[in-house]
Amino acid sequence: GAPGQFMRMADDGWGAAIPNDRLELWSLTVNFTTPANSVLSGPVLLNTQPFDTELCGYQAFNCIPQPGTATTLDPLREVIMNRAIYRNFGTHESIACSHVTDVTQTDRAGVRWYELRRTALANPWAIHQQGTYSPDAANRWMSSIAINANGDIGLAYNVSSSTVYPSIRYTGRYASDPLGQMTFAETSIVAGTSRNASNRYGDYNSLDVDPADQSFWGTAKFNVSTAWSTRIFKFSFTPQNVSVSPRVLLEGPYAGGGFMNDGLRSAGIIPLVQPFSTLGYGFTNGGGSESTTAPVLAVTGNNAIVDWVILELRNSANPSTVVTSRAALLQRDGDVVEMNGTGAVVMNAPPGSYYVAVRHRNHLGIMTATAQSLSAVPLAINFTSAATATWGSDARKDIGGNLVMWSGNTDFSAGLAYTGDPNDRDPILVRIGGTVPNNTVSGYFNEDVNMDGVVRYIGDPNDRDPILVNIGGSVPTNTRVQQLP
Repeated sequence: GAPGQFMRMADDGWGAAIPNDRLELWSLTVNFTTPANSVLSGPVLLNTQPFDTELCGYQAFNCIPQPGTATTLDPLREVIMNRAIYRNFGTHESIACSHVTDVTQTDRAGVRWYELRRTALANPWAIHQQGTYSPDAANRWMSSIAINANGDIGLAYNVSSSTVYPSIRYTGRYASDPLGQMTFAETSIVAGTSRNASNRYGDYNSLDVDPADQSFWGTAKFNVSTAWSTRIFKFSFTPQNVSVSPRVLLEGPYAGGGFMNDGLRSAGIIPLVQPFSTLGYGFTNGGGSESTTAPVLAVTGNNAIVDWVILELRNSANPSTVVTSRAALLQRDGDVVEMNGTGAVVMNAPPGSYYVAVRHRNHLGIMTATAQSLSAVPLAINFTSAATATWGSDARKDIGGNLVMWSGNTDFSAGLAYTGDPNDRDPILVRIGGTVPNNTVSGYFNEDVNMDGVVRYIGDPNDRDPILVNIGGSVPTNTRVQQLP
């Protein structure tokens, strides 16, 4: 398995050996057969935005005020709070963590929180986002953070001040919210009604994710008497999803009459897991883990699966920014459907206006010319019709009145080229062996431009000629550019 991760925060106020406020991560590779061969490496140092853990000094166990008493509570300033939570999203890994900080340098406690990300085991961890939560003059500490499978983050904590008895509250954010912000209005879980007799408070709370519905379950302390009590609680966020129902046709397998061939499916070579991550495509906001089943690929007729596609929702003000993306399935009649082979595709984004783009592994992508208003009610977008305007110019090819996506993009790039370096023709020759042009090879390959399950460089049909045709048909140095910003 992957090495275990261990971490702490370090305040530059602790001494000259810590020149910057930072997070420190160690990796432990355990050898259970020969424990002495286990390896602890690190730390990796991640400089953070400035924070200050000097709450009533660095060593006092008394700081957080409460009503009606001179007894103040332990701020637990020294450590990352329970617990640094890890989640693997497939396209990236995340660690969420939090600790207390003095938000005013006058001993007012607030919660500093972070999300770290890593895109591959060999890549370093980096701070994806960070923020400090302190919406008013009360003290917030004893935090616990969690991140669910949607990428939403929940944050629960204790609250106390000279007018607020020790209580429990929470906030949170959707994965699509602006980075560094807890956007949900603070919500009370339970309000305390008494002070705590002792300065000792804790040491930890806990917040975890229910895998069944992605809600948050927690346990924390509060006071209804001078001895603290425990409250077990649950909160959840209304799912922020929109639905789209695009219709697209791929030129490669297009058979006429508004239908495509399903040669890859009938050959049994469509993969059960989306193929785009292996091509270097980086999914955004939770996509990339999509997979289907053999029974879905066994369906025949107009709803037979032709291949996988990518759906992207792009920012309405800046369409070059992908807000969320995921893989979906394409049927013979052009319908783009969910992993079960039917129905509109659910996208991880709040209701609003987005440009909608469709991409494929060996066809040029297309996008709506304007932002579309999306909600939980599926929006049909017929890219095969001229009535649906697309971004750019000449983004689709007209075949008998049906508009299709341009074929020939064998290197999954931003355009078509027949000559030059790189180009889309040479990979076809390389795929069949590199020297004998009349060789063929069967399988699920980008170089199979017409998507019949066989890569051919010469002969009829072959996968080379459509590239030349699509750049103009006569001048081999021409190119065609994908119409995406």
